[in-house]
Amino acid sequence: MAKSKSDVKDIKERLRQSSATAAKKPVKEYKVPEKPPTFDETLLRPQALVPSKTNTIVAWIVFAFALIIYMLTQARSLSFWDSGEYATCISILGVPHPPGNPFYILFGKALVSLFGNIFPHAVIAAFISGLASAFAVMFTYLVTVQLTSMFKIKPWQSMFAGVIAALYTAFSYTFWMNAVEAEVYAGLVFFINLIIWLTLKWVQNSRDFNKQNYLLLIVYLFFLGFCVHQTALQIAPAILFIVTYPIFLQATTKKTFWYKFFGYGAALIITYLIFGEIGKAFNIDSFDQLGFALCIIVLMYIDLHKVLDKKIWLLAIALIILGVSSYIYLPIRAADRPFINLADPSTPKRFDDYIQRRQYKPEQVTSMFARRGNFFEHQLGYHFLRYFGWQWFKSDSVNRVTGIPAQVVNVFGGLFVAFLGLFGAVFHCKKNKHSFFYFLAIFFCTSLLMVFVMNLSSAEVRDRDYFFVAAYNMWAIWLGIGAMGLVSLFNNDKDKVLRVVMAAIMLFLPIFNMATQYYEHDRSRELIALYYGVNFLNSVEENAIIFTNGDNDTYPLWYAQAVKDPYAEPYVHQAREVYPTDESQEAIKRAMEYKNQQCSGIRKDVTVANLSLLNTSWYIRQLRDLEGVIINWSEEEINSLDDRYGSFQKLLWKDSVTFDAGDPEGKMKFTINYRENFEKSETTGEFYPRRGSDFAVIQILKDNFGKRPIYFAVTCESRVGFDDYLRNEGMVSRVVATYDPVNEQIDIDRLLTNIDKVYKYDSIFDPKVYKDDNMKRLVMNYGSGFSRAAVYFAKNHQFEKAEEYAKKARAFIDSDIRLTEFYVTYYIEKGELDKLDAFIENNIWGNRDEISIYRAYVLRYVMENRQDLVPRYLAKIMARHPDEPELGAIALAYGYQYKQMSQIDALFDSLKDILHYTPEDIYRSIQQEMGNQSY
Repeated sequence: MAKSKSDVKDIKERLRQSSATAAKKPVKEYKVPEKPPTFDETLLRPQALVPSKTNTIVAWIVFAFALIIYMLTQARSLSFWDSGEYATCISILGVPHPPGNPFYILFGKALVSLFGNIFPHAVIAAFISGLASAFAVMFTYLVTVQLTSMFKIKPWQSMFAGVIAALYTAFSYTFWMNAVEAEVYAGLVFFINLIIWLTLKWVQNSRDFNKQNYLLLIVYLFFLGFCVHQTALQIAPAILFIVTYPIFLQATTKKTFWYKFFGYGAALIITYLIFGEIGKAFNIDSFDQLGFALCIIVLMYIDLHKVLDKKIWLLAIALIILGVSSYIYLPIRAADRPFINLADPSTPKRFDDYIQRRQYKPEQVTSMFARRGNFFEHQLGYHFLRYFGWQWFKSDSVNRVTGIPAQVVNVFGGLFVAFLGLFGAVFHCKKNKHSFFYFLAIFFCTSLLMVFVMNLSSAEVRDRDYFFVAAYNMWAIWLGIGAMGLVSLFNNDKDKVLRVVMAAIMLFLPIFNMATQYYEHDRSRELIALYYGVNFLNSVEENAIIFTNGDNDTYPLWYAQAVKDPYAEPYVHQAREVYPTDESQEAIKRAMEYKNQQCSGIRKDVTVANLSLLNTSWYIRQLRDLEGVIINWSEEEINSLDDRYGSFQKLLWKDSVTFDAGDPEGKMKFTINYRENFEKSETTGEFYPRRGSDFAVIQILKDNFGKRPIYFAVTCESRVGFDDYLRNEGMVSRVVATYDPVNEQIDIDRLLTNIDKVYKYDSIFDPKVYKDDNMKRLVMNYGSGFSRAAVYFAKNHQFEKAEEYAKKARAFIDSDIRLTEFYVTYYIEKGELDKLDAFIENNIWGNRDEISIYRAYVLRYVMENRQDLVPRYLAKIMARHPDEPELGAIALAYGYQYKQMSQIDALFDSLKDILHYTPEDIYRSIQQEMGNQSY
């Protein structure tokens, strides 16, 4: 419809008014929109700060320096603890203790196959540790350079930090110790440092999660390292954090981040607990750990499936399988029954037990949330931090070199290491918080998380510093950064001299640390462990069986038997009082055929039977089938040992056992009534079998006594009730038919032959060889042999010989208190009671066990041999301890037993003003105790 003139006019008027209004308002100038500030992603990545060629040259110099020092200090034979086991397994392709180190053993065996005809196998095994450690030191340098390249510093500063970190790592106490002997922890740290370096390399080169071949290689190395030691996975959470760090940063800006964070944490804990309960129901010990791992994989897939291609997930699974594939060697090799075949993982069931370490589980807590010790007091304080204090500027090492009091070194050295590391951490955070968070995650996993997962008890059988060697390695990186940070405080040109001085001091300190610890780590002349094993073997007669206790009196013997060592020489005592049967001779013949095929060492005729392993069925079968030990147990009886709940006790129990040597005259036999011992055990402490190993030893003695010489090593904590039937011959005591419940039986001729002619004491008296506490404790067993000889001659009034052997004994022991039996015997038999009194005053009094020592040696000797001296020496101890009525009870018991009550009454009368009890008090106490027992 057409508009009217009035409408058009109205429209024009409104347009005019609108224009007039617009003209009154100021017109804004158009501005181009500004881009929001972009995040500098270079802050997240290591940079090419140090020229590649220079960096490579310095890295190889660090490697070469560390390797040279390691080779100079490397062990020339086995060392104590697991070193002997690993050296032997590398030599013979054996199966080590659960859960196994298959890649380490296979790699070592490959080198032995190539160079074993040139170098001793133990040297090759130790060299592997030195080589792996030197590479770990090199990667410590490279990782430090990567981390500090994210700072705004000069190239020389980054290299300086790397060199200092490498030196502190290379010559830290535990790391260096692992580098010079056959151990797996050197390889463990090598894999950890290589993985960290590769991760940071990927961070440097990756854009938007490309270069995923790096990640696949990292996955493979994790599980290859797992086959060296399972704790190679300890840094896996930290590596995952670093890889996903950009996603993590982005996620923190979202409101849902903390819900997700705590939700994921709760999911992991709940999954762990649920799978743990399921595992308990179906007797699958590690089901909780499996559930935990599966939950992590699911959560990873939820967050990463969009950035990682599906084929990457599949390839990762394939590489995991490839990485752990060396475990296949264990059941295959175990089925071939090598000389060392611990836990015999040759069947699916035993392989599962092996991987899950079920052999040790009765002594362990199966959940990580059930603590075996107080976390802060024992696990963090006593273990982790105490070992931390050993690593650098070790107080006794610095004291030995400089004479500075150890306590002063301990305080100031510890403060310096703590300050420099913490300063390095703060400096690290200030320079680049992203680099700091990368490394903080790694340090957290190797320290606090590792302490939590390892769950050490407050009563470990040995120090466990090696579990935390990676954490101390990481702290050394902060020491390097801290050293660089201190030097950087003097950056002005006018401070050039101070900068040079500070750099020189920072470089001097790790070199000084190395110099002070060199003596302690120099194993190049140490043969103590080798001769410890050789001397045990050479103590016994031909075709003997010897019961041993633990690692240090078993692994050296196995090594000496299995590995050809240029320092090991055999000595064979011809068998006496042995009456072999056709069955036993045939068994020995088969055993020697097997050992001659498997072993290249000495004294292969000897069977080493470890008491701890005798609790297992697989070990019983090995002794029976391969070592020529007759064990007349049925398969049901053998298998009963594997029952954790002790059903073997009813199945294997015998009220009494007769041990018959089968000699023509029928005199060499004795019977032990275990039922009677059991009934009297509460009052007399008589032995009766409880553990599987007790029943095994009794059966082995029953079936082999008289057919083969049988011994207990003096290191055995238990003689399984045969204490009164043992005859000492030095480092070993032989089971004999003669019974002496009072005095230790001694074959003096054999004892003197062993300690004077057979045993080798090389290295013990070499001042260039450092002896740690473990060595000192073990070599005291040699002193016990000389002490026994000294006591024997003192009893027989051959006082010059007694003093001669006592002097020899002193060379092996740490104090005269260990010669108490000799001094008591010597002084009493010579009539020098004043000297005995002085010895008691100077050596026994003040000892925390003075009452038990005095009772065991002084009172026992006079009561059995010099009853005229009993009142004198009872009065001495009773007067010193007037509040101990137990001593008065001993006096009364002696008086009644030996009809000397008049003496005892006189004794109490003379002490009536000193003692805080009377004979009547003791009688009432005894009557009350008897009444309670009757009730």
